[in-house]
Amino acid sequence: MKKFLFLLTGLMCMLVSCGGGEDEILDSPDNPNTPNNPTPAPKPDDSNTVKLTAAGTLKTTLGENYLDISTLKIVGPINGNDVYCLREMMGGGEDKSVRANLSYLDLSEAKIVEGGNWYVIDYRSEEHYTSNNEIGNFMFSECNLLRSIVLPNNVKSICDYAFNNCTSLTSITIPNGITSIKYHAFSSCTALNSITIPNSIVSIESSAFNSCNALKSVYISDLRTWCNIDFEEFTANPLSNGAKLYLNNKELSELVIPNDVKEVKTYVFAGSAIKSVTINNGAIGENSFSNCNALTSVSIGNSVTKIGKEAFYSCEALKSVYISDLKAWCNIDFEDFSANPLSNGAIPYLNNKEVSEMVIPNDITKIKPYVFAGSGITSVTIPNSMTSIGGYAFENCSVLTSVYISDLKAWCHINLENPTANPLSNGAKFYLNNKEVSELVVPNDIYSVKSYTFYGSKITKVTFPNMIFPYVSIGYSCFSNCDALTSVIIEENSISLVGEYAFADCNALISVKIGNSVGGICSHAFEDCDFLISVTFPNNNDFWIGTYAFQNCDALNSITIPHGGIMDYAFQNCGALESISLGQNVRDIGAYTFNNCIALTDVYCYMTTPPYIFRTFDNISKNNCLYVPTGCSSSYRSSDWGKYFNNIVEME
Repeated sequence: MKKFLFLLTGLMCMLVSCGGGEDEILDSPDNPNTPNNPTPAPKPDDSNTVKLTAAGTLKTTLGENYLDISTLKIVGPINGNDVYCLREMMGGGEDKSVRANLSYLDLSEAKIVEGGNWYVIDYRSEEHYTSNNEIGNFMFSECNLLRSIVLPNNVKSICDYAFNNCTSLTSITIPNGITSIKYHAFSSCTALNSITIPNSIVSIESSAFNSCNALKSVYISDLRTWCNIDFEEFTANPLSNGAKLYLNNKELSELVIPNDVKEVKTYVFAGSAIKSVTINNGAIGENSFSNCNALTSVSIGNSVTKIGKEAFYSCEALKSVYISDLKAWCNIDFEDFSANPLSNGAIPYLNNKEVSEMVIPNDITKIKPYVFAGSGITSVTIPNSMTSIGGYAFENCSVLTSVYISDLKAWCHINLENPTANPLSNGAKFYLNNKEVSELVVPNDIYSVKSYTFYGSKITKVTFPNMIFPYVSIGYSCFSNCDALTSVIIEENSISLVGEYAFADCNALISVKIGNSVGGICSHAFEDCDFLISVTFPNNNDFWIGTYAFQNCDALNSITIPHGGIMDYAFQNCGALESISLGQNVRDIGAYTFNNCIALTDVYCYMTTPPYIFRTFDNISKNNCLYVPTGCSSSYRSSDWGKYFNNIVEME
């Protein structure tokens, strides 16, 4: 019997000696109380529980050794005096050198009431007092010993900075009944690794969980309620640190939004670790899935009507978007580029079939803004039925290389809201009935070529033939940024107007021939065509050249303008321009028209009466030659022309 007791005693000693300390238990991978399962507060026994009958009596009730207490439960009312005492006990008092030990606090049966002195003075020197049923501003901020707390059951809100910088806090129990978590409430709680959000929560304010970098588990019990919380911004959401979401203790990595949820509100899943999401109807709020770095696929139902700004911002792993109705997809209101889940380079799947070569069916007449923005589609076929394409619909489609149509006239009449509404704007090649169009001949039976129609395309030459209908115009920025375009020909009885920015930034453009039917060239029409050498202007008495029309055409060497008017800045900064010939029917010359044409040497002016000019030839040499009709030199010298030219010579 003695031998048995000796062996038993030895075995017990071995077990005691092998047992780790508290830190070792927390770090053990096999222990259920590891970061995803935080250490619960030790249940206070009777000696750790204090019952207060009157607020303001905590310190007196605990006695002189109150700073030695490490675990405490309070039953009854507490006010500012009691909170001040608790802050001292948790290392958050005014005197940081005071030895303190309280790490586990249970207030489930406590009641916070107004009264008593202030419990803290904040960094703005503002005093804070308790209010009924409220975790007040800064109430437990910087209580660095606090590891676990259970809040009072009757509390309604957690106020500004309530637990800010509680760097040891790992666990908090928030009772059902709290409706709001305020500004910076848990910011910089760097040890907090999980939290349960009750169904009663209605709103969470800005930065409530900012810099809670260890927070990796968020527990909820009702997905519908969660989708309806008002998060003020990204770090208001406890998921924003890359946390996993648990619904009734089961991880939601593949999220399906219930059909009766009519709106997924702002920031609801922002920054979370979800991997896929299915949303069948309703609206998706701003930033609702932004920065979801693990998100790889999204399924959007036919009844989804609106997706808010930046809903899928920076979801860089998102490469698959599933839809079942292309017409419904084209009708979604995307509020900006990253509202679209395709915007991260994703490929659309139509009825589970990959669609990198997108064919728009004939029953679709309109495409709303941003519909294919940023997508991984490589080609698109636009039907003849298409009447309008919304702004940015094909913005940043970097792998889109081919655009197919079957009716050029129909294409020219599509209303494109801005440049990147056009799928050609990504530098795509243009195919008419499956044949590449590099040398474009515009149909002669059109009424106009609409704005942005060939913006950014790879066509090399464009010809406008004699037109059937009068007053045909080239729309705003119609051929802008066509960096392969070298030649533009407008026949004698062709279009009547070249619109604003029509050929701006066509950096390969060398020659332009403008027929007599053209009545005007609008502002900026050929601006920044760096290699434009030759321009033939029409013999049209009503012809005019708009402001900045040829500004910054650095290679333009000489021009002859027989008729019409020239508006302000029309040829400004044409640094290679050496010779200008102005016909006898040129009636107006605007201000700064040839400003900074530093290579200019000769100007031929065939008007017998000097036209009025104002700073037309600023920043050029006065030693240049002005050639004028016989007998007109004196009138030119006495006019404003004489201010710019010392050499005025009469032509024979």
